[in-house]
Amino acid sequence: MITVAAEPNRKLVFARMSGFLSIEEVEQFSREEQGAVEKMGLRSGEHLLLIDTGNAVIQAQQVIAAF
Repeated sequence: MITVAAEPNRKLVFARMSGFLSIEEVEQFSREEQGAVEKMGLRSGEHLLLIDTGNAVIQAQQVIAAF
């Protein structure tokens, strides 16, 4: 599971990952992360991305490749 939140005043996108991820979840994360950046009126490279993987487990190689 991946949740995405934005903090526009800090130009920050924060993601929290937990459990065993699917490729579909990685694809959804990409869309949500880009959507959060666009909502802040920023472009690629104009924001910070902080990912908390404290509750994630070792992932399948296909999922790693999808990132």
